[in-house]
Amino acid sequence: MQIRRVVTGEDASGTGVFANIEEIPAIKTDFGEWAGVWGWDALPTLPVNPTDGWQPPSKFPPVGGVRVSFITFSPSEEIVIEQEDLDAYQRLEDARSRSRVTEADGMHKHDTIDIAFVIEGELGVEEENREEVTLKKGDLLVQNGSKHRWHHRSGKPTTLGFIVFSASREDAA
Repeated sequence: MQIRRVVTGEDASGTGVFANIEEIPAIKTDFGEWAGVWGWDALPTLPVNPTDGWQPPSKFPPVGGVRVSFITFSPSEEIVIEQEDLDAYQRLEDARSRSRVTEADGMHKHDTIDIAFVIEGELGVEEENREEVTLKKGDLLVQNGSKHRWHHRSGKPTTLGFIVFSASREDAA
């Protein structure tokens, strides 16, 4: 997966500029590749002018935060994960306090509102009531913190973009 992040900002005089342009490395995972592209832990103040490359500190943001990422789900062939990718992804997973109830059957939910858009391929999403919808290129899913799981049956790589907003849950204990 090749992702290029292009970020605009303003210079000292308030003129719009390209503040950051860089390739974002993808991390291999057990399902394919994940690339953390942008995000913040609290609402930023404008102008946003990053001077260094940016890597999100976690896959899921704390309350008030946002994450933008891309995931490519690989076909059901074996994926070889290098130790450095595994270590990097595990560090992101260890910070997943916003993720809840991962079960053996793959059902899970997060304390987030996820906007997912299919860039290439197709992917099934199943809700807890066992209804399933196949998402195809150009489709958009708004996942409102409900329990779900993914099904990748196409035999071809599928790439989704995600914008993840943290959300408070009334029943959170």
